[in-house]
Amino acid sequence: MRTPSYRAGDVFLLFQKLPFDFHSGDLPIRILENLYFDDTPSELLDSKRFYSEGDEVDGLLERTCLVNIVLPYHNLPGIGITHCCLRYDTLKTSQYPNVAALSLFANFITALRLQKPCPIVGGGQFEVGSDDEPIKNPVSWNRTTVHNPRDAGRYSKDDIQVASNITKDLLEIRQSNDERQLESALIYFSQVTQGFSISLQLSYLGLWAALEALFRPNGIKAKTIAKRITAYLSGFFENDEDMEQWLITEYIKRRSEFIHGSHIAPPDLQNVRRGRDAFPKLHEVTRLCLLGFLSMEKSQRRQVFQKKGMQERLDGLACAEGKYLNKQRMYLAD
Repeated sequence: MRTPSYRAGDVFLLFQKLPFDFHSGDLPIRILENLYFDDTPSELLDSKRFYSEGDEVDGLLERTCLVNIVLPYHNLPGIGITHCCLRYDTLKTSQYPNVAALSLFANFITALRLQKPCPIVGGGQFEVGSDDEPIKNPVSWNRTTVHNPRDAGRYSKDDIQVASNITKDLLEIRQSNDERQLESALIYFSQVTQGFSISLQLSYLGLWAALEALFRPNGIKAKTIAKRITAYLSGFFENDEDMEQWLITEYIKRRSEFIHGSHIAPPDLQNVRRGRDAFPKLHEVTRLCLLGFLSMEKSQRRQVFQKKGMQERLDGLACAEGKYLNKQRMYLAD
């Protein structure tokens, strides 16, 4: 067993599910100067390890409860453990001193989901304490990602490294505060893909909000945004005309009717009018569009979104390409 890489004060985010191909590379993998994709510290989750016969039973129960906050159901029979997690090293110099560990974790999960939509189920966050109190400040992270196609497979070491670069871009956009449209689109996508809402209806609308922030349609909005998206992602569709018509129909028949209240989806039925089929496709369209914009040079993005002449530039966007679109495809199988 290798020597643990953590120390008192480090912060962990554990997962109930995060598929990683352990044959693709050894852990830990550095994401940022002080953020790592690391082994799960399973020894800190063993309540009996910190319990002796002389202790009160209440002490064991307290430790067990703390573990269940950061990794629900861990102590139940037959429940395995996800052997990878995120670790924030508090002693390393941070590239982003004003960004808390919780925010770094969230940005990296968004980056992972942009790279590939593998299923991720959160556990919880905690700070490493002393030998007598190994789990400090536990916080539940009760979120499950949406749209988790089986054919996405597992994350590899290469995926983690690409997601590391995406994370840096996300943080730079957030801190620069001068790319508000892209930042807004990323926030909407992040909230949807990480599962902040269990409502299919609201998640669907969130994806359209992200696309509208990117493509800023005017005039006949349904036709405008459909034409721009189809041209931008033309390399990913078998039939551009079919995709453009699908986007127009979705915008008019579902998105607009939900927004304006002309169709109501009861909570128990959610978005029943083809919504479960439409959502995966819309998720992937949004994901690939965001990767396209993130692949642009910052100066190019700024030029696209300059107010004067913006509509003409959005109409004239070339097919998306660049570093984050290499080997990408739409993941639609469920």
